[in-house]
Amino acid sequence: MHIACIYIQNFYFKSEIIRRPSLQNESVLIYQKDRGHRYVVDVSEGLSPAMIGASLDSAIEHYPYAILCNADFAYYQEESRKILVRIHTKTDYFQQAKLGSIYVDLQGLNKTFQSEATLTTSLLNSVPDRMAPQIGISTGKFPAFLIAHIADPGHARFVLEDVEKAIAPFSITLLPVAENIKNQLRSFGLKTLGDIAAISEAGLQSQFGKIGTAIAHLSRGIDTSPVIPEKMPVPVDARLAFGIPVANIEIIAWAVNKLLSMILIRADVQGKNIEKMTLSGICLGGYQWHQKVVFKAPINRQQDFLGYLLVKFKMLKLPNAVEELSLNVDVMGADYAIQKTLFAVQDDSIANLHKSIRKIKITQGKNPIHLIKGVDLCSRIPERRWAMVTYDS
Repeated sequence: MHIACIYIQNFYFKSEIIRRPSLQNESVLIYQKDRGHRYVVDVSEGLSPAMIGASLDSAIEHYPYAILCNADFAYYQEESRKILVRIHTKTDYFQQAKLGSIYVDLQGLNKTFQSEATLTTSLLNSVPDRMAPQIGISTGKFPAFLIAHIADPGHARFVLEDVEKAIAPFSITLLPVAENIKNQLRSFGLKTLGDIAAISEAGLQSQFGKIGTAIAHLSRGIDTSPVIPEKMPVPVDARLAFGIPVANIEIIAWAVNKLLSMILIRADVQGKNIEKMTLSGICLGGYQWHQKVVFKAPINRQQDFLGYLLVKFKMLKLPNAVEELSLNVDVMGADYAIQKTLFAVQDDSIANLHKSIRKIKITQGKNPIHLIKGVDLCSRIPERRWAMVTYDS
């Protein structure tokens, strides 16, 4: 089993310089605020990595002239997603360990790429050059991760033989175990993986139990855990062009609903979760626009999708009438951990709702129960978009 690890050191910082190139040669501390405390989550190149995890105040004492940057994890995840999409064009067998670390199972890829050089070049090209990715290739995920740390930026390093010897100098800090376990190992005078490998597996097991066996194997470069493929969204598109540029919101709403119908009836969409929709268009004069809707929870009614899209569309201030509309949808595979009914007509949630309302009517008497319904979601007057009506079960 040959595994590649694509490692991007200081991933948060390198993501920042993509949108803010002026930070390239600056000293930067990227921090996060949690429960009133601010602590460092990444640093720029040249600053000590020991600052990561330290309080921001302590880091500022060491680097008083550093630029402070509030962490934008949504942006970092989007940059990581772009890399995963590029890797996905080459193979399905890849797994993101964390932002900036990706494992790729190379089995089968050697047949696609005629040489190791073209294979590693293709993986390197999946990452923007300014992120300077490092690739480690070895016999398992953990040794590949370690070898990636000592690969030259923009290059790959292979260690397929004498793996235990190659990883022996690495600090136990890189072991994927709890911090209290690492502290216990340090208390025994063990500082490197080579120090741990010198101890018998039985000795480590007697001291740490099951985790001791795992530590013994990892310190010797033995990691048989498989690469678990990422669930990547499948993009689905629909497009509609108007013969005459349109500014009437009712016609645009009809067009958006038609695009939804074109997508939702497709076999590769039915029964699956929709993660994101992007409504795009071209206005008279060539002006292009995009409006994205991300769904935090699954919804399954076309009317609900339409409502979200139209609300987002109303937020736009378009300069001219619309000539063309397109809808892009990211579809994820169904979550099979949740058992779904085989019959679409059966809806237990509705039945339970009716039952609860009947109980309330019995206990509360004639107190009315109301329902908020969308009436004219495209109205310019907010009060006309929704109405409160008496609920009749």
